[in-house]
Amino acid sequence: MVEPGNAQVELSTDQSSEVLGEEVRFQRDALGCDVHPDLGKPWFRYGSALLKEIEESVTGEGVPGGPDSAEVAEEAVPPKCCNCAWAKEDGHVILGSLDGPDESCERLEELEEDLEVAWEALETARRCLEQKEPSFLLAQCHLRIADLLCLQGHKSSAVEECKKALTYCQTDEEKAQAKSHLATLELLAEPNRDAVPEPEGLESSAFPDASGASTTGNSAEPMQVPVRKRKRVSGEEPEACTEH
Repeated sequence: MVEPGNAQVELSTDQSSEVLGEEVRFQRDALGCDVHPDLGKPWFRYGSALLKEIEESVTGEGVPGGPDSAEVAEEAVPPKCCNCAWAKEDGHVILGSLDGPDESCERLEELEEDLEVAWEALETARRCLEQKEPSFLLAQCHLRIADLLCLQGHKSSAVEECKKALTYCQTDEEKAQAKSHLATLELLAEPNRDAVPEPEGLESSAFPDASGASTTGNSAEPMQVPVRKRKRVSGEEPEACTEH
């Protein structure tokens, strides 16, 4: 939901998630860990790019700069594929509702996988950026996490992420941007708009609570940096550096 060319100045829109994923791998391998202050921006760029691709896939558009997820939730049209019947109420399309003989849809499965990877990348970016002085990039990270939660249908949680983003905004322009973002999500989160059924095809457990992500333990091996159709190894957690 961050405006193209403004709040997303850190994201190069001409680079695909695959290219940015390789950049994360290269820098992660050089540092020897996943969570490091210098990895905040690469993780953010990768996660935001992947989320942007998901947003564009939902709308069927490839607008430079990407649509925001609140607009996606408001205006999206369910994809034209075999058994996909997404939950929709009052104009809102929510990922994850399946309707078909085998309850399977290849496109939806790919979106679910990419959405989980985008969440992991943005959460890792947040952990990295929290090790540095507060910055607008950290605010942007919270805004993109809010976009992801909104796309998933968790609008109340998205509002809370926007409020966190406001605490890292310093200039009037940054604050105005975050407040505009927040106002849109608060409108979507009104009680009469929040009665969309919980998505069945996209389990909430796939996305850990952001408030507890920074307390996860370290793994012996660095986590993978998955791209489309490449799942992360089950049970792995981002490995933090012991020294910076």
